[in-house]
Amino acid sequence: MRAIKLICTILTVAVLFAATAVGEESAGVYALGDKVDDFTVTMSDGRTFSLYGLLEEKDAVVINIWGTFCSPCRQEFPFMEQAYQLMKDDIEILALSIYPPDTDEVITQYQEEMGLTFPMGRDSAGMADKIPLTGYPTTAIVDRNGILCFYHTGAVYSLQQFISLFGTYTADGYDESVLMLEVPAIALPEASDSVALSAAANAEGSDLVMDCSTQEDVAPFVPSDDGSCACAANVEIPNTRANMYVEVNAAAGDVMTYEYRVDGATYLDRMTVSIAASGAEEVTAVKLYTGENGEWTQDGVKFDEDGSYTVHFDFFKGLDTGDEAEAGEVVAQIRNVKLITGDEAAAWEDPFVQSTPRSLSGNTASIDILSDAREFATLDNYGNLEEAFMKLYVIDGDVRLRINLGDGIDERFLILGQSDAASVQYHMLSGLEKDESGALLETSISPDVQYTHFMLTNVISYDTYAFIMLFPSEEAVNSYIKTSIKAVYPEVSLDNIDVAAYMDGTPFEAATGVSLHTALDASQKQANDVELPSEATYVVRYIDEEGNPVTGVMTQVCDEGTCAVVVSDENGLASHTAAPYPYEIHVLMVPEGFAPVEEIFTMDEAGGEITVTLLRN
Repeated sequence: MRAIKLICTILTVAVLFAATAVGEESAGVYALGDKVDDFTVTMSDGRTFSLYGLLEEKDAVVINIWGTFCSPCRQEFPFMEQAYQLMKDDIEILALSIYPPDTDEVITQYQEEMGLTFPMGRDSAGMADKIPLTGYPTTAIVDRNGILCFYHTGAVYSLQQFISLFGTYTADGYDESVLMLEVPAIALPEASDSVALSAAANAEGSDLVMDCSTQEDVAPFVPSDDGSCACAANVEIPNTRANMYVEVNAAAGDVMTYEYRVDGATYLDRMTVSIAASGAEEVTAVKLYTGENGEWTQDGVKFDEDGSYTVHFDFFKGLDTGDEAEAGEVVAQIRNVKLITGDEAAAWEDPFVQSTPRSLSGNTASIDILSDAREFATLDNYGNLEEAFMKLYVIDGDVRLRINLGDGIDERFLILGQSDAASVQYHMLSGLEKDESGALLETSISPDVQYTHFMLTNVISYDTYAFIMLFPSEEAVNSYIKTSIKAVYPEVSLDNIDVAAYMDGTPFEAATGVSLHTALDASQKQANDVELPSEATYVVRYIDEEGNPVTGVMTQVCDEGTCAVVVSDENGLASHTAAPYPYEIHVLMVPEGFAPVEEIFTMDEAGGEITVTLLRN
């Protein structure tokens, strides 16, 4: 595996704000409703817990499979912690990391940084192989009966949902196991009367009819207390959407105007206005409001052709960032909606004016570094520079970036995300300083973080146009890449290998000229050079399903050219002593009452013992 492929894999899971996919569920995992075997894990603080030991004291045990690479895990943990503080007398949470670089020290530092108090440690019991999962985080619950009652892959961003979920298994009188695959839905406010909503949203003299989505997972807009505007009812419920729509019969050139008031966290809290022609499935977003100042502002949407249209107002309330107390109340409101026609419509001017100069063409964009920085690339197994899907730089201190856009990109929907392993910031492109070529951002890179990356994304379509990653030093680059390689090749020493070099071919300061291929080859040679004895003993232990020895099993032990036959003794042992070789074991004949064994087993070259369990007919 090449180093560049490794770093790209890690970036996919750690940078793009998505749960890590792990493919189809593994064979041999527990099914919903199965009894879970006891297991024991030692956490990063040295405490040891067993499943059934905990169930003697708690009503349920929550098993969370995670890793420090996982951004959704980081976002989910604060909500889980809040629920734990409220319900820790009745539940226990075991957060088990599956990420090889997550040592006890790393997990302890992460736990302290996040302010998490439930037990956290490595998945030493291998529960990730036994619980159905398709990504991270995955949360499972074992109830007081020892039954796997719930599992879910994907982050939960709601205290209310965690309380409802945990409460199912800690309720008084809980006896028969309750099996669930879905996280309980958030209880959303009920929709108000359409007449009252229309009266609140319409301008004086306007008779447009407002209504709300009937989807169970979508909140409504509701009239304000004084009836002067329509308000999104989800402004206090993270990770939810509210909707209000109006149907309009319009002629070409007509404009539906409205006033909006939006205030909240940039990108995380956002309102979009979208249009769909009558009978059409496609809904086109035409306006986006986020990070506003909370002032009433007039805007509108223009209809290019005669027809019937549905105009949607959608407000998405994002995750709490911890700065809400300073930011103040989240607001999303609409008022004075009306349809204007004729000369009034012809005189209307869209307040949006594209302000970012275009230096590229089409749907292309780039992020240039205007500060002193050195571009580098990862090296493949043989020490050759690899082309990456992003630009990589070493830079120390202040950073000045220019975002260059193509003429086919609508800037009003663009967000520039800036993040490292601990934090995320968002910048709307329309709000950045401009020069003659593009939009500018000035920031700094902390020497204490391993990396910082910038990603330019369309908020509506989630298309990514540009992506760069910055490291504060060569040491940070080496540490980051070698950590990902170590996860694949834990047995290989990476201390002196080169994993990156500058794009002009200049090696890093600490370069040795040793490639990953050389290290892998040396590791394999070392394994091959292990001195074997002149002869070794190979033992097959046969037992039945109760663990009792089975005598009289005829066994064939084969090397490349010959086979020897041995029969298991009264202890169930079939033993063969010969020159070292990875012998193949064939079960030729089993005693009456046992099922034949079709599987072929391979012994370790240095000798040893394997156990074969025989099943009764």
